[in-house]
Amino acid sequence: MPALYDQYVEDDLKKEVLIEDPDFLVDASSFLAKRKGLDVVDPEDVYEQYIEHMRKSDVNELDTIGDLMYAQEASDEDKEEMRRLYDTWDRMPIDLTDDIGGKIADYGSGILTAPSTYVGIAT
Repeated sequence: MPALYDQYVEDDLKKEVLIEDPDFLVDASSFLAKRKGLDVVDPEDVYEQYIEHMRKSDVNELDTIGDLMYAQEASDEDKEEMRRLYDTWDRMPIDLTDDIGGKIADYGSGILTAPSTYVGIAT
């Protein structure tokens, strides 16, 4: 049976629901292991690592290019896993008040390690 977490209504695309969904946890931990070499099994850790990766991919072209290169070499099953995770991320509601410290750390780290940040400053 295919994973359905990527088809949840927006109100269900939140930590409390996703960390209880075994399909999400399998996909996210598998992707993080293959893409980043991370071995995470605790549902909270899987979710936090997933969120951190997606935030950094939003602002850092090296992470985005790394995801593209991974996808180009991935099996069809791994591409489908990645599609579900990205579709979920793209549909997650934006809550500017939730986990503000984590957002600042993840996005800040992504921006500070992005080559375009320094190219922009230099020009």
